[in-house]
Amino acid sequence: MKDSIRHRRSSFGLAGSRALCFALQLAVFATLLTPATRAAEAPPAGTKSIRAIQKIASRDPFTETEIKVCGVVTWVDPTAGSIFSVQDETGGVQVSSATGALPEYGDEVFIEGLLTRGPFTPIITRATFRRLGRGVLPSAMNASGGGIRNGAFIGERVRVGGSIRSAEAIGPSRVSMILDSGGFRLKVLISNFTHAGRLEEFIGGDFTGNGVVSPVKAREDFRQLVDVEVLIPSMDGLILNRRGMKDPSKIPITSLDHVFRYSPGQTRRDRKRTRGEIIYQDAEVIYLNDRESGLTVRPTTDVGFQPGQWVEATGFLDLESFLPVLSEAMLKASPEVEASVRPGEYTVDELLSGRQHANYVTLSGRLVERMEIPAQMIQEAGSQQSTSVFSLQTPKGVFTAELRGGSSDAVPTAFQVGAKVKISGICLVQTDSSGNPTTFKILVPDAGNISVTEPASYFTVRRLLIALSAVLGILLAATATAYFFARRNASLKAEMRERQAVSAERARLAGDIHDTLEQGLTAIQLRLYSMNQGEGEADHDLEAARSLVQQCHLEMRQSVWNLRSQSADHFNLGEALERTARSLVLGSPIAVELEQQDFTTRLPLLIEDNLLRIGQEALGNAVKHAHPTRLTIQLAATPKDASLVIADDGSGMLEGGRKPGHFGIIGMEERAARIGGSLTIHSSPDKGTTIRVDVPLST
Repeated sequence: MKDSIRHRRSSFGLAGSRALCFALQLAVFATLLTPATRAAEAPPAGTKSIRAIQKIASRDPFTETEIKVCGVVTWVDPTAGSIFSVQDETGGVQVSSATGALPEYGDEVFIEGLLTRGPFTPIITRATFRRLGRGVLPSAMNASGGGIRNGAFIGERVRVGGSIRSAEAIGPSRVSMILDSGGFRLKVLISNFTHAGRLEEFIGGDFTGNGVVSPVKAREDFRQLVDVEVLIPSMDGLILNRRGMKDPSKIPITSLDHVFRYSPGQTRRDRKRTRGEIIYQDAEVIYLNDRESGLTVRPTTDVGFQPGQWVEATGFLDLESFLPVLSEAMLKASPEVEASVRPGEYTVDELLSGRQHANYVTLSGRLVERMEIPAQMIQEAGSQQSTSVFSLQTPKGVFTAELRGGSSDAVPTAFQVGAKVKISGICLVQTDSSGNPTTFKILVPDAGNISVTEPASYFTVRRLLIALSAVLGILLAATATAYFFARRNASLKAEMRERQAVSAERARLAGDIHDTLEQGLTAIQLRLYSMNQGEGEADHDLEAARSLVQQCHLEMRQSVWNLRSQSADHFNLGEALERTARSLVLGSPIAVELEQQDFTTRLPLLIEDNLLRIGQEALGNAVKHAHPTRLTIQLAATPKDASLVIADDGSGMLEGGRKPGHFGIIGMEERAARIGGSLTIHSSPDKGTTIRVDVPLST
C-alpha cells in the first residue's frame, strides 16, 4: 500500500513536474515570441504615407502643414544631434525631435510634427513620437555611387560598397570615409564604429554596408542637389576588408611622368608614391614638379606645406575632366631636398598637345588685354582673392594667364597692353567631351613670374584712344566756343542794327519835326509878329494863324502815330489807317469804311511802314482838299503781292494833280518806288479820287 502510494506520489510528482516544466517552457516561448509575432497596432486616424507627404511638399505654393506618419527608424545617432530617419514601404524622411528625445534603431514609431521644405527634401520638424514596438527594417537596395549622387535614394535605406580612399575619426565612435563607388567619390559616416584607432588598416580596402542616403548640400533657391552622404548607424552588417595596406614608405617612388602609365596588376585600390617640388597651391589641390613633368595632387587634408618645398605624395589614381589627378594623397616632407625647379619654355603646339598639363612652363606673347576680377565673382571653392587675367596674342591664337591674389602694384610698370611678355606658371589644359585638348591657360604663382621682353609702343591702342578722346574733347570745346561767340556776335549785330534803326528813326523824326512842326511854328510866329506890328489885315492873319495851328496839330499827331505804329507788338495796317482816317474826320459828317481782306500773310516792316505813310498822305489830302462825304480804305494781300486803295467821293483833282509848291503826290510816288511798287491815281471832277498802290512781295 505504501509502495503504491509512493508510486502514485512519484507518478504524480513526475507528471506534475513535467506539466510544470511544459507550462514554464510555454511561458518562456510566448515571452520570446511576443515582440516579433504580436500584431502591429493600427495606425491612428489621419496618418499619411511618407510618399504622400513628399508629394505635398513638392507642390507650389507650399505652406507648412501638421502631419502624422508611421515608420521604422533606419538611422539614429545621439552624438549627431536630435535628428533621426524613418522609412515606410513608400519612402523615407528625416525627422527633427522637438524634445531632444530619440527612439532606438529599428523601432516602429508614430510621429506627429510640422512638414517643412528642406534645401532639397522635406523634413518633419518640431516632431513628437510614440513607440509602437520593434519594427521590421526595410530591405536595403543595392546602389552605386553614381545613383546615390543623382538623388534617387534620398532618405531611403541602401546597401553601398566601394574602395576606401580615406578615413578620418570625427568623434570617439564616429568615422568619416571616402569611398570610390562606381567611379564616384562618396562620403560615408559610420556611427558606433569600434575600430577608430586602426583606420589606416582600412585605407585601400573594400567596404560594404547598409545606411541611409542624406543630402549634404543643396542650392536652396533652386532646390538642386549638390552633394550627398550615406549615414550608417552601426557596424551591424558592415563588411570591412582589412587586408592591410602596405606602409606608404615601402611603396616605391615613381617619377611624375610615369605615375599614370600602365602598370601590370594595378587596381583602383592601389596607391602610387611620387615626389616633387610644390610649385603652386590653389584651393584644394597642389601642383608638383620634378623638373621633367608636373602633376595635380589632391591631398586628404590641409597639407601644411608651402610652395618651394619638396614633398612625397602617396595617393590614388583618378581622372577629372579626362586629366590625371592623384587623389586622397598623403603628403610628407621629402628627405631629399633639391634646388628649385625652373620653368621650361615650350611652343604653343607643345602646350596644346596636352602632354604638359600641370607642368611648370613659360609662354611668350604680346599682351592684348588685362582685367581684374573681384574675389566674389570667382566660383572656385575657397577662393578669397581677386584675380588678374592677362590675354596673350601668340602665332596660334589668344590664350589667357591668371594671377590669383597678386597685387596689381607688383606687376612690372612696363607690363602694358601691346608689350611683348614672358609669363611662367602652371599649364592647365582644357578638354572637350571626348577628352581631346582644346585650349589651355597659365596659372601664375606670383608677379615674379611675369617679365617684359619688349616694351609696348608709345602709340598703343590705349594711348591712341586717349589721344583721340582728347582731340574730340578739344573739337567739342572749340565747337562750343565758336557757337558761343557766334551767338554773341549775332546778338551784337542785332543790337547794332537796333541802335542804327533807333538813330535813323531819330533822324527821320527830327527831319519830320523840322519840316513840319518847326516850319509851322515859324509861320505862326511871323503872323503874330505881323499882327503885333499892325501890318496887314488882322482877320486874315488870325485865320492864317488858326490854319497853321491846325496843320501843326495834324503833323504832330501823325508823328505820334508813326511812333506808335513802329512800336506796336501786334501791328495791323488796316486798323492803323482806319484810326488815321477817323482822327482826320473827327467832328465832321465824313464816313470812314475799311474793307480788309482776311489774310494771314504778315507784310515786311518796310512795306507796312511805307504803305502806312502813303495811306496817311492820301487820306490827309482827301480831307483837306476834296471835301468828301465818304472815305474808303481797301487793303488786300496774298503770298505774292499786296495792294492798298484809298478812295473818296469828293471834288476830285485838277488835271495832273500836282500844285506848285506841294509835294504830297511826289512823296507817295517815291515811297511806292522805294518798296518796288507802283502808284496809280484815278480822279475826275465831282466824282472823287482813287489812289492805288500795288507791291509785289517777291521783291
